[in-house]
Amino acid sequence: MNIDPEVIPQAQPQRRIPYHIHDKVEKAVKDLEKEGIIEPVPDTQPTTWISPIVAVPKNDRTVRICVDMRIANTAIKHV
Repeated sequence: MNIDPEVIPQAQPQRRIPYHIHDKVEKAVKDLEKEGIIEPVPDTQPTTWISPIVAVPKNDRTVRICVDMRIANTAIKHV
């Protein structure tokens, strides 16, 4: 994967998480961390790209965590 150095990294604002699923989102994120799928960024470490999560309630009363990568994907060069 090639990243276009001319694209300026962007830190997007967080999206609001509906109050009634906030605890489920927190649990889902902790589960993803525990499984090694995601990792936290230390507070002391700067990050250039930040993409917001989108929490989608599922029929089984859990939530699906998605990441809106539309802006970050603009930096990928298609060869």
